[in-house]
Amino acid sequence: MPRERRAQAHRQQSAPAVAHIHWTLPPVAGGVETHLADVSRLLAARGHRVVFFTGKGALERYPLESTEHSDLLDLDTYAGRSMEPDEQQELAEELADVLRERLTRLDIGIVHGHNLHHFSPVPALALQRLEKELGLLVFHTYHSLWDDQLDIAEQCRDWPGQHAVSEYLSRECASLLPIRPSAVYLGVAEDRFRHIEPLNAESPDERVILLPARLSPEKGADTAVKLLRRVRAEGFAVRLVLTAPDEIVDWDHASAPFKRELGRLISEYGLDDYVEFVSVTIDEMPKLYARADIVIYLSTYPEPLGLAPLEAAAAARPVVVTRTGGLPETVLEGETGFVVPPGDLDTLTDRVRFLLTHPVRARDMGIRGRSRVRRKFALDTYVDRMVELYRGIEV
Repeated sequence: MPRERRAQAHRQQSAPAVAHIHWTLPPVAGGVETHLADVSRLLAARGHRVVFFTGKGALERYPLESTEHSDLLDLDTYAGRSMEPDEQQELAEELADVLRERLTRLDIGIVHGHNLHHFSPVPALALQRLEKELGLLVFHTYHSLWDDQLDIAEQCRDWPGQHAVSEYLSRECASLLPIRPSAVYLGVAEDRFRHIEPLNAESPDERVILLPARLSPEKGADTAVKLLRRVRAEGFAVRLVLTAPDEIVDWDHASAPFKRELGRLISEYGLDDYVEFVSVTIDEMPKLYARADIVIYLSTYPEPLGLAPLEAAAAARPVVVTRTGGLPETVLEGETGFVVPPGDLDTLTDRVRFLLTHPVRARDMGIRGRSRVRRKFALDTYVDRMVELYRGIEV
């Protein structure tokens, strides 16, 4: 079948099959991984066959989902390895052979890549080879953008479906690549959080502040510990919960040393009994949000968006985020939470103190945040839009 007719045939399917390509999947923890797990669940529930090509992790929870692994999508293949262009081309041809066989066997003509402008150009080069040969419809989502890997993005530039996860990231792509992808918010799986009751306006004996981020220096856990020291010194009965997932993408091996540094800081401040490190899966995160009274997200680098603050809002929790990258897009200042300058401990403490001393306002902010997620960041809305794009419908 000619390439154009093949593409048209795939688009005309009522529930077209889709292949996603990303480096990792759960149990590896991260915003992209959570997003892909939720998207696949909803697509499968709507009758779409969903196939993931990945290096690590797997999604096999639903009859219409399957995972195909390749070492050429495993980050360990590229860690600390410098490749000449000829070697990259050879590996791209090898990966193209794998994808060609599996896409043809599974009769899939729609491919959605995620962050294929990171780590290595090999997957993007492989898709370049197959796009015209197989008549593939290729989409790509920029979940983040790193200055030191802009050259890899050259390989993704000509694909027709280009998307970024926030208005901020769309502007960054336009400035640095230059590509102006459409801003399409990832969407939150509200059904995982809607059972969580809003905060009790009665002040409990002990409050919980949650920072739901991987343990790396740029995520602000050290600032969270300093915050805890201040509010406890003011007489508030508060504890801090930090997420420490067992499996993360830790390209520069910074997580373990940072956790040791945090441990020393916590002991120095006498906070050992008031800081909790927890490792939870995607399915366990709702319970963690339900425990929290305040959710903070204190990144010091430009976050592309921030899925965790949106999940917290979906769980009807007030959120405090730093004014960096796309994080301000997740919070309405003074209505669903607060936005503070990164590294500004005084302002952060002031906003958290307000939420601790005004439980009714904190409850109202959480309820408004949940309503805003339903209006603007619902996963159903995201999937509706992507399916329309897969089928060639302009939106």
